[in-house]
Amino acid sequence: ALAAAACRPAAPADARQPAPDFALQTPSGKTVRLADLRGKVVLIDFWATYCGPCKDSVPALERLYRDKKAEGFEVVGISEDSFADAVAPFVAEHKMTYTVLLDSEQKAGEAYSLRGLPQAFLIDREGKLAQKWFGWEPGHEAVMRAAVEQLLKPS
Repeated sequence: ALAAAACRPAAPADARQPAPDFALQTPSGKTVRLADLRGKVVLIDFWATYCGPCKDSVPALERLYRDKKAEGFEVVGISEDSFADAVAPFVAEHKMTYTVLLDSEQKAGEAYSLRGLPQAFLIDREGKLAQKWFGWEPGHEAVMRAAVEQLLKPS
């Protein structure tokens, strides 16, 4: 019940708002824009290295990414850490293979009106917000997986 309470139902496709675009860097310095991922289903996960529930979510997000990336799915983890040098060791320790971006000035977080961490947004193939989740609770993985699978279905 807690997982369901933290979820917002998917908006109908014709009522979805465009996801705010961003251009952020990976820990290695490569710039990634959300607009460059148009055509894929994207799960944006705002997190931080100091956030316990964020750490708990990483294995589930990694499983979902590995299971669905061949179908046109991307996970983009956006670190809200103020100190970017903490991010690369965290990524290595947790074996994160999905894209991780740095938002140390919280500009992307502000564009998405973050209310805390972790917070995730599901973006459809047209770049529109389909769903969002606050926090991390048991059961979120199944809810997210179902939402991703629904968006990956051929139209």
